[in-house]
This record gives sequence, structure tokens and C-alpha cells, in this order.
Amino acid sequence: MSKCNRCNIKVKDDSLICPLCKGALSETEHVQPVYPDMLPKQQRMRLAIRIVTFCVVVGVVVLGIVNYMTYHGVRWSLVSLAGIAYLYFTFTFTAQPLADEQQKIIFQGVISAALVLAVDFALGYEGWSVNIGIPVVVIATNITIFVFMMVRRRDWRSYIMPQLELTLIAAVELLLVSLEVVTWKLLTLVAVFTVLVQLFGIFVIGGRSTTLELNRRFRV
Repeated sequence: MSKCNRCNIKVKDDSLICPLCKGALSETEHVQPVYPDMLPKQQRMRLAIRIVTFCVVVGVVVLGIVNYMTYHGVRWSLVSLAGIAYLYFTFTFTAQPLADEQQKIIFQGVISAALVLAVDFALGYEGWSVNIGIPVVVIATNITIFVFMMVRRRDWRSYIMPQLELTLIAAVELLLVSLEVVTWKLLTLVAVFTVLVQLFGIFVIGGRSTTLELNRRFRV
């Protein structure tokens, strides 16, 4: 048995660090409450991730070889690779027991944007990914955050950070507009506008609660 002096819990497995705060554990005999044995579950999850990783690597190699042997001007294996990479990173991230849903929302948005960009490049870049694909992903992510804030109103403050992260992505979109990488600007401007409106609403409606949450997050 090991004890975390910070969390005041007992860890039943042979871990050297606390599964909650990641601090070092010390030997103990008597402490309450008892934390459940997480090691077997974590070991099974790591094994599953290793199996999936092996299958992904083999699948990518096979697709590359088949595409090379049957190449007729279309690199379809790159499109398949983008889809496989999306599924792989989604699985490995969501399978992490300590990953919260707020992180998963932004992660899914970023991976989705990367996927449409990769497919666009694989098919001979035509710009639809930055003109349509990524703005749609940003709008969908923004709506997702709003829905979760409405459904879980008691915990709405936990979605402030994802909104700020999405605002940074919107800022990158504005940069692409200024650099004229984005040629059809309407949808991008709509996406940026919706993100900024929702962020503004969080500050106005949330008031002091929003300020306190940011102070807690950034320790200012």
C-alpha cells in the first residue's frame, strides 16, 4: 500500500505516483479513503493501444504498397492514411482515462480540420479545405461547446478554456484571410464571428464567474 499525502488516499497497486495529482507516493499501512486498483485497467488499455498501433502501421504499409503497384495518377492511399490517422488519434486520446470531455471537443475539432486539409492536399490542393472545410469544423465545434454549456449549466465554467482555444484557431483563420490563403472569405468570417460572439457572451453573461475561472486557470 502507498499513500498520497496531498490527496489523502491509499493506492492499492504498485504505482509510484498518485493517479490523481501525479505526486510521489509514500509507504503507509492505514489511511482512508481507499483508492481502487487502477493498474489492471490501465494495463489493458495500454495493450489495446499497442495492438491498434500495430494494426495501423501494418495497414498503412499495405495501402502504400498497393497504391504504388496500382498507381494511375491518384494517391488514394494518402486519403486513406488521413482517415486512418484521424481514427487512430481519436481512439488513443479518448481512451485515456484522464482525458476530460472539454479536451476531447477541441481535440476532435483540430483533428477534423487536419483531416480535411490532408485530404485536400492528397487530391491535389484546390483550397476547399481552408475555404469551406475548416470553417465548417470551427462552426460545428463552437456549436458543440454551446450545447454542452447549456446541457451542463452547473459546470459551464469548464468550457471557457475550450472556447478560448477555439478563439485562437479562429485567429489563425483570420491570419490566413489576411495572407490571402483563403480565397472565399465569407464562410471563414462567419465562423470567426460566431466564435467571437460566443466568447463575448461568456464574458458578459458569466460576469464575475468567468473572471474567477480564468484567475483559477491562469493563477493570476
